[in-house]
Amino acid sequence: MTFKINKYILSLDYKTARRDQKVIEFTFQEQQALRLFFESKDGFVSSEVLESLIWGNKVVTNNSLRKLISGLRIKFEDKSSFKNVRGKGYKATFELEQTLVNKKTSNQLIYIACLFIAIFIAIFYLQTRAKKVELPKTSTQTIFNSNEYILDYATYGDSMFVTTTSKSSSKIYEVKNRLNKVIKSEDLYAVFRGIEIHSSGKTILHVIENSKCKIKIYKQPVKDLIDEIPCNRRNAYPSFDWIDDNSFYITLNLSNNASIQPYTYDLKGKALESVPNINFKDKNGYKFIDTFIKEYKGGLFSLRQNSQDHMSLMYFKGNKQQTLYDFRYKPYSFALLEDSLFFVGNNNELLEFNLEGESDFEELTPKPVLTTQAVKIDNLLSLNNQIYFTLGNAQKEVIHNLAGNSIYNFENTTLDFNYVNNTLYILGMTNTGYVIEKIKNKVHSSPAYFDSSLSLREIGIFNNEIYLAGDSGIYKFENNKVIKISGLKTIRIASNNKCMIAETSSGIYEYMHKERDFSKVDENGDRVFATNEECLFVNKLSGDIVNSQREFVAKPTKNKMLFEHQGEIYHWYIVDDQTYIENIKTGKYLAKINKRVLYKKVISFENEILYLGTDNFNSSIVKLSIN
Repeated sequence: MTFKINKYILSLDYKTARRDQKVIEFTFQEQQALRLFFESKDGFVSSEVLESLIWGNKVVTNNSLRKLISGLRIKFEDKSSFKNVRGKGYKATFELEQTLVNKKTSNQLIYIACLFIAIFIAIFYLQTRAKKVELPKTSTQTIFNSNEYILDYATYGDSMFVTTTSKSSSKIYEVKNRLNKVIKSEDLYAVFRGIEIHSSGKTILHVIENSKCKIKIYKQPVKDLIDEIPCNRRNAYPSFDWIDDNSFYITLNLSNNASIQPYTYDLKGKALESVPNINFKDKNGYKFIDTFIKEYKGGLFSLRQNSQDHMSLMYFKGNKQQTLYDFRYKPYSFALLEDSLFFVGNNNELLEFNLEGESDFEELTPKPVLTTQAVKIDNLLSLNNQIYFTLGNAQKEVIHNLAGNSIYNFENTTLDFNYVNNTLYILGMTNTGYVIEKIKNKVHSSPAYFDSSLSLREIGIFNNEIYLAGDSGIYKFENNKVIKISGLKTIRIASNNKCMIAETSSGIYEYMHKERDFSKVDENGDRVFATNEECLFVNKLSGDIVNSQREFVAKPTKNKMLFEHQGEIYHWYIVDDQTYIENIKTGKYLAKINKRVLYKKVISFENEILYLGTDNFNSSIVKLSIN
C-alpha cells in the first residue's frame, strides 16, 4: 500500500516521492512526520506527538515544527495537504495508491509508454554527457547502538570491544552477534577511553584511574594485565598503532610544555623511545599535537593540530612532511585499508585517497565514497579489512516489547517481522536492497544481505522456507537469491509455517505448496493474520473472521487490525498518540502502549507482544561495505 499527496506517489520508505518525471526527496525529520500522518486514523497528529517523536528529547524552537510543515507544503506544491488545526496540531490529506491498481485506462498505458521513452532518453543523455565523479556502490550495517557516547572500539576474532561513557558512568562492552555484554563498568565519566587490539589478542587500553592517566596493556582483551605506562593527564586521548605483538606506536607529551608526538614502546624492554629517522618538528616552530597515527610504508599518517587550532591530515617520512587535507573542524580518526586512505571531509562526507603506486602524495585528489550525511560521521577505523565509523544522535526503528524494552533495531527501515517455530524473522531495508535476519534463543544468525530494486515489504514462513512479498509480487528466498513464484501484488501476507495467505486488492489467496502457486480463496476479504493453527482473514460482507476454507472462527467487535496471542484473538488500533490492544470477545484491554505502532504490525512473541516503534541513540557503530 502506497500513499499519494497532490499526485505525488511516495516510495515505501518515504524517502522520495514521484510525480511524472519529477522526484522530490525528504529529510529524516520529514520522513518521520509523513509516517505519523499516514498511520493516524484520520490524518491528524497533535503538535506534541510530532515534536516528541520527530525530535525526541532534543530541544527545538517553536518554529521548528512550523518550518518542517512549511517545507512539506513547498515540496508537495500544495498548502492544503497539511492543514493547521489551531492550537492542536496538523492534519494531512492523502490518498491510498492501492485504489488505483485496477484502473488500466488507455491514458495510463500512454503515460507508461511515455515514461519509458523519457527514461530511455534520460539514460542516453546521461551516458553521452561528460561523466562526473560517480560514487561506488556501498551498503551499511549497524553493529552497535548506545544511548551513551562511543569513545573508541576495536575487534578481536568475532567480537567487538567498545568503550562508552555517559555523564555519570563508563563501560566496556563486548559485542558479539549484536548482543552487548558489559565486561567493565565504573560510575565515573570517561574512565575507559582509547582501545587497540593486536591480532594476537594483546590489548592497549587508555584509562583514567584515581584521577591519573594510564596506558594499560593486557595479554587478552581487557584480561591479564602485563604492563602499564603512566601518561600526562593533559594528553586526554593518546593514539596507538601496533607494530608487532611486542611493540607499538603511541602519541604522548613527556611534559606539560612539550608537543604531543609519536613514540615507540617496546614491551620486552619496557622502553619508550622517539620514532627513529622521522622528523615531526613543526616547520613554523609551533607547539603541536599529532593524533591518530597509522604506519604506512616506512612513514606515518597523522592528524596534526598546531597552536592556531588548525587541523591537517599529514604524512611524515624521513624529513618529508606532506599535507593531504586541511580541516575546518577537529577530526578524531581516519581509516587506512591496504592502499586506500579514508577520512571524513569538511562537509561530513566520506572521502578516499588511492595511494597505490604513489610516491608523492601532495597531488592526490580525494574521491567521494559517501555523500554528505545528515548525521555526523566520526571515529573512522579499519578493522578486519572492513571500514567502520560511528554515527551520532540518530533516531531508529526498533522492535519493542510491551515493557518498552528494545528487542531488535536495524540501521535503516524494518519492514516486517514474524515469529515462527521459536524464531523471530526480520525483513529490513538497506540503502541498496534488503536484509533478512533470524533470532532464536536471543542468538542472532548471520544476516543475509541482497541487493535488489524490487518493492518488498512482507516476510512469510511456510514449510521452513522464507517468502517475501510486496508490489513486485511474491518471491521465495533461497541461497541469498529471490525466486519469483507469483505476480500477485500483495497488501500483506500471513503465515505460521503450516499455511500462508496473501491479501491483495482483488481478494485473498492461499499458497498451494504442491502447485507452487497461489489459489484464490475469497474476493471479499482483508485483515489477514495467522494463529498457531491456521491462517485467518475477515470476510468484508459478513464481517466474520474465517479460515482459508471460509469456515466461521469468530466475530470481531471492531473494524480494526487483528492478531492472536496465547490462544486469544485481539484487536489493536491507534487513538491519537496511543495504541490499544483489546480482546475481541470480552472487550477488555490487554495493554495500552503510549506511542504509535509503526507500519501496522503487532505480533505475539513467546509470553510477550512485539511492536515496531522508534528510539533515539546517542551513537552507533556502522560497518561500511564498498562493492
